[in-house]
Amino acid sequence: MVFKVIVSKRAQQEIENAIAYYSEINKSLAQKFYNSVEANYKKLETNPYFQNRYKEFRAIPLRNFHFLFSIMLMKINI
Repeated sequence: MVFKVIVSKRAQQEIENAIAYYSEINKSLAQKFYNSVEANYKKLETNPYFQNRYKEFRAIPLRNFHFLFSIMLMKINI
């Protein structure tokens, strides 16, 4: 089963800020960061129950970066 990942506005802003920061250092570093973010989205879509930290909250570290994805699972009835 594939789940839908919804990114909050605050999280999106944090990601954009990090990309801008890494771009100032090195454009390829910013691209690697972006690719790492996208890879984590794919992980979450296939395995949202990864890394239970506290009750319904979970966290996934971004490989090679000082960044932690904090996530909360929500059930939405359609």
